[in-house]
Amino acid sequence: PCLETGKYLWKSVNLVYSLLNMLCEQPVKGSTTTATEVLRVFSRYTKAIVLDVQTASAKTRKMYADLINTTMQLVEKLPGSESEEQTKLRTSIICEAFPVLF
Repeated sequence: PCLETGKYLWKSVNLVYSLLNMLCEQPVKGSTTTATEVLRVFSRYTKAIVLDVQTASAKTRKMYADLINTTMQLVEKLPGSESEEQTKLRTSIICEAFPVLF
C-alpha cells in the first residue's frame, strides 16, 4: 500500500496517470503485462486516495474524482483491457473510489 498523503500522493497519482496515458498512446512490446501492472499500482493508489480524501476538503475530493474519472476512461483503452485481470482491477478501482466519486 501507499504511505503518501497530501501533495505527495497527488504527484504520485499523476505520474501513474501519465504512465497509463503513455501506454495508451504508444503501445510497446509486452505492454499488456505492463498495463496490467500499472493498473494494479493505480488500484493501490485509489485505496490511499480514499483514505486521504476522507479528511480532505471538497475541492481536493473533486480534483481526485476528476482524475479518477479521466483515468477510468483511459483504462478502457489500455492494451489488454478486455482481459479478465484488467476487468477485475477496473471493478476494484471503481468500488474503492466510490466514496470519492459520489
